[in-house]
Amino acid sequence: MCQKATTISVGEDDISRSVKRIENCRFKEMNLSFYQLSRNKIPVDQLPSVLWEKVGTKIQTLSFSRCSLGNNVLMNVILNCDNLQRLYLYLKTGDSPESVFGSLSTLKSLKIVRKKLETFEIQCYEPDKSFVIKNEFRKWKRTFMALFKIFPNVIHFMSEYFGNAWRFTHQWFSCKFTKELACGGVETDESKLASGLAYSLSCNERNWKKALKALSTPTLRFAYESLSKIGTYLFI
Repeated sequence: MCQKATTISVGEDDISRSVKRIENCRFKEMNLSFYQLSRNKIPVDQLPSVLWEKVGTKIQTLSFSRCSLGNNVLMNVILNCDNLQRLYLYLKTGDSPESVFGSLSTLKSLKIVRKKLETFEIQCYEPDKSFVIKNEFRKWKRTFMALFKIFPNVIHFMSEYFGNAWRFTHQWFSCKFTKELACGGVETDESKLASGLAYSLSCNERNWKKALKALSTPTLRFAYESLSKIGTYLFI
């Protein structure tokens, strides 16, 4: 019996050679993982738009780890990956809402709804001090709000941060939760959810407390799977 799905992993040295491999994949379903082991980002933004147009409907899982996404990659994902169920983003210092998702005005102008996405995880590694600078918080919040309009059925979330807290030390925060279905006419407050995710993109413990406070309000209905400051690590 022919397998229905396949997983294709693309490393830092494979990006140019992987285009044909992805295009020629005969499986009906595909899970794509782009990963980077060195400090340089994988130039995923160099993938041609026609690739996403050709295979987008096959993709069920997408994972981007330390990738250069540019302004068009996730826009191509939104436009073409109508069967996407799981999206994993691993970000680095210097990533901004615009560099990851494209312009906010473009996101808001899209008249597209993708109902199959259920899992959204965003992890931040190796930031220098604080991933979300003060003037970026509102941008991330507005970006998440726009994404919730496009992906209204996401129920599984994870936000994680691992990075420098101060000299020679690293901190690791993690929050994983599942959104409960609305009952009794009570809907999830997506503004609070967006705030929680935006605050969690930081090594600042005060911001993580704000994130957890936002996710703990009565207007949010969540079943927490894990919610913690995992630890502070001293490197000598």
